[in-house]
Amino acid sequence: MWCVVARTAGIILTCPKLQDALFISTLLADDVTARAPISERATRIANALKVYKTVQGDRGKQVQVCSLQNGMRYDFRGLDGEGDDLDAFARKHEDHFPWLWKYDTAGQLAKAVEQLKAM
Repeated sequence: MWCVVARTAGIILTCPKLQDALFISTLLADDVTARAPISERATRIANALKVYKTVQGDRGKQVQVCSLQNGMRYDFRGLDGEGDDLDAFARKHEDHFPWLWKYDTAGQLAKAVEQLKAM
């Protein structure tokens, strides 16, 4: 699994697994969850996990599909007829990743915290 780390607006943007850890830990440590009375805490934790799944759930599935497809490309099995055509491979490779590399972690995390606070 690749891992690129960059600091933007105080948030570290990294590989999807670390993004997941960042989201889950932020939602569970938020005052709405962590400082809830004991009698409400189980519900608040469940709410935090629901928000996580809403915001990040489909992304994990996309990463898995992308990884499978790239493994097939790297083995030159070709998904779209590129076979061992290196130019076609390069085009597909460049077109395949922007959604993964340019993910707005800070924006999505802020959205998740807002959703949690609204529950």
